[in-house]
Amino acid sequence: MEKERAIAIQKDLIHQLEDIRAIADRILAKLKAAQDEGKLSPTDGTVYGLLGLPVMSAVKNETEYNVLARRIILEEQLRKASGK
Repeated sequence: MEKERAIAIQKDLIHQLEDIRAIADRILAKLKAAQDEGKLSPTDGTVYGLLGLPVMSAVKNETEYNVLARRIILEEQLRKASGK
C-alpha cells in the first residue's frame, strides 16, 4: 500500500512541477517582453504570490514521497537481509 501511495504522490508531484514550470515560463516571457520594450517591470511580490502555493504544495508532496520511498527501501533491505 505504501508503494502505491508513493507512486501516486510521485505522479502528482510531477504534475505540480510541470504546472510550476509553465507558470514560471509565462512570467519569464512577460518579463522578457517588458525588458525588450525598455520598460521596467517590478515584481512587487506577485511572482512569489503566483509561485508560492504550487511550490509549497510540491515541497510537501516531495517530503511525503521521500519518507515513503525511504520506508519502502528500508523494508525491502530488511526483507532481503532476513532471507525472505
